[in-house]
This record gives sequence, C-alpha cells and structure tokens, in this order.
Amino acid sequence: MARWTMGLLVLTLVGCSAAEVHAGRGASSGASSNSTGTTGSSTGSGSSSGTGSSASSSSSGSSSSSSSGGSGGFAPGVHPPWPRVPAGAAASLDATELVVITFDSDAAGTDGGYPYQDTVEAFGAWMLEDGWLTSVAGEYGVGAGAARTPVRLAEAAPAAISDAEVQQFLEAKLNSGELPLPDANLIYMVFYPQGTVVTLENGAVGCTDFAGYHFDAQVTVGGQGYLIGYAVVPDCDAPGAGLTELQQIEIAASHELVEEATDPEPDLEPSYILPDGDPWSATGGELADLCQSNYQRASGTPYLFQRSWSNTLALGDGSPCAPAPATPSKPFLGVAPADPEEVHGNAGETVHVPLVGWSTAPHAPWPILARTIVGNFDPQPSASPATIGNGGTATLNLHLPANATSGESAVVWVFTQQGLGNDSQWWPLVVRVN
Repeated sequence: MARWTMGLLVLTLVGCSAAEVHAGRGASSGASSNSTGTTGSSTGSGSSSGTGSSASSSSSGSSSSSSSGGSGGFAPGVHPPWPRVPAGAAASLDATELVVITFDSDAAGTDGGYPYQDTVEAFGAWMLEDGWLTSVAGEYGVGAGAARTPVRLAEAAPAAISDAEVQQFLEAKLNSGELPLPDANLIYMVFYPQGTVVTLENGAVGCTDFAGYHFDAQVTVGGQGYLIGYAVVPDCDAPGAGLTELQQIEIAASHELVEEATDPEPDLEPSYILPDGDPWSATGGELADLCQSNYQRASGTPYLFQRSWSNTLALGDGSPCAPAPATPSKPFLGVAPADPEEVHGNAGETVHVPLVGWSTAPHAPWPILARTIVGNFDPQPSASPATIGNGGTATLNLHLPANATSGESAVVWVFTQQGLGNDSQWWPLVVRVN
C-alpha cells in the first residue's frame, strides 16, 4: 500500500514552514511508522531554508566529479554522485489537466473567507499553460493539457474534514454535476480556507504536520466507477521560513501537481518514487519530496513554486532540482558524507562521519548545517569545523544516546545555506545503533 509519507512536505523540515503529503492514484493506508520520532537540533551558522531530498536507491558510495576545469582550471571537489529516481510501471499524465476547487465562504460562513480564489485559479492555469509543468517534469513523460474551468462552491467550507470525507465530498460533487467528469489526465485540487482542519488516516493534521497532500480514490458516478486523482491544500496562517500564506499555498500546490502527474498510481503501479528504507525517502520518496524547501520565483510573475528532482540534472555536479535558476547569483554549494552509506555505533558513543564539500565555481568556504529530520532519537548533529570549501573536508559528529536500543535509528540532513540567491541541496545520512 502507498505510504502516507509519500509526497509529504513536512513542517519540521529545515527551513520548511509546512508539510505536504501525497499519495497518488490508488488507495493508501496510514503513515509510515518511521515518520514519527524526533526532529532534533540543527547546527551551523546562518539561516537556512534547506532544500528537498534527492532520492534513489541507485546511489552508491563512490565519489565522482562530472566536470573538470581542464589543465589549471577550476574543478568541483570529489563528491558522491546524486542518486536517480527509478521509473515504475505507471505512465505519467501525458496531457495533465487541473480543476481548481474553492469555497465562497469559510467555516464560519464568512463570505470571501478564502481571499486567494482569483490567485490560485490563475496559478493553476499558469502551471499548466505557461510551460512550467513540462519544464519541471517533461523528462518523465508529463505533458500539459489545460486548466479546466475553476469551480467555486457557493457553500461554507467545513470546520473539519478527514481524507475519507474529502473522497466522499468529491464523489458527491461529481454526482451533482458541480465537478466535471473524471478522465485519465484530470486532477482535482481542493483549496481549503483558514478555519478548516484537514486530517489524515494516520492522525496527521493539516498546517501542523503537512501543508498539502495528493491521493487517489475509487468513486462511483452515475453508476460507473472511476479512479480519480486529487490534491488538498489547506491555508496555513503561520507558514514560517519567511513565507507568506499565499506563497506556502503556491509551494504546496506546485509540489502536489508534479507528484500526482508523475506518480499517478503509487499503490498499484508506483512510479518515480523511492522505496521504503531508502534514506532519501525519509520525508517522502516522490520527485518534489526530494527537493522540499527548494523554492524558486517564476520570472515575470508573482508566483513562488516548488522545484522538483531531475534525473537529468542529477548527472552533474550542481543542483538536481528543476528548473535550474535562470540567473543564479552564486554557484552551487554542496556538502555530503564522503561515504553515503548508513553508519553504525554503540549506544553512548559519538560517531564521526567524514564530510566533503564541492562547488560549481570558486567560492569562499560556506557554513555546514545539520539537522535531525526523523528517527527514534536525536543524535544532536554538529560539524567540525563549521565551514567547508570546494575540495575541503570536515567531520559530522553524531551522539548516540546511552539509553538507545539496538536497531533504533535517525535520519540527519547535512546541507548549507539555501535561499533564492544561491543553490544547494541537503544530503541524508542514516545513523543506527548496533
């Protein structure tokens, strides 16, 4: 069955203000048990907004540098290769269509209770019709159709709704004719206003644990069965990480659209998703999950969108998240374990992990940041020294609690400062108690 961590844009991520959960076409059960646990301390100087996880079990421990500066020229430092996300049996949506669904009143019955109706409708159309979706996911066979006519429901949004009730709601609106009939490429995206609490089967709560999710459901319309794909985006009033409410909504919506289009049947025929147990899938294993917290402003527009993993870009030394910044003000700055394999230690010990740094052009040393993302304990990661440069080395120190038991583990992100002006990508590391 599909994992609730799939497509999850997690609120506790480095620099993330909110989380996203996706599940894709096909039914899904509760959250992966290893997505609970602590979110520990971070270390390093300066602020960070992190980036998404890259992902694939095809990553090996061998180090590489795909470019060279020639004799006497600049060359990125030696580093582990980016992983690749494997394709599955299900085909991506080759003519993706989208219906944006909003409510005219919030849960309190206030008219105009969702102030972003015009914007999310325009943003939905822009993602499909302005070339953005194919620029991000075209390499996976995704094609853009058109945005369908938006649906504004002349009713108050519910005060609370579960995912099961979202499915019932969509089925009812399909049967009433308020929503267009399903087809293989159509995604229904529901935007809930503030005051609506969305919950998942695993107990996760919208705006506390996630900022959006995508899933699929079997529905019956006029006596005929359909498999539909849908996404849910709540309005979070405290997005954090320097984001506005609207920016968080845009990030969540773009994240969910990419993942529903590339992994349309995760339960039945998973595609472009990493398996359970892969450290890159600790916060979800789909393409946008792997670039969580990696945002980019669309040139010539007010929109802020989520970047997504590119197997093509992952062949190089720079960011594996698409699209690449049009005018980066700084080179890509990387830091990763020299050997990305899982590390082990005894309870009460401190494990020392060698790190390597690289960049795509000359740059002064940059801060090393680390944070526990998920696990049974917080190893309180710290780096020494606190900075690294191209071709440089450092040490990541992980403290295993004395009361930790055999088999318990934690996932730590190693990264550097990330913002709209520079590019970076976190790297996950699993530490396990012997």
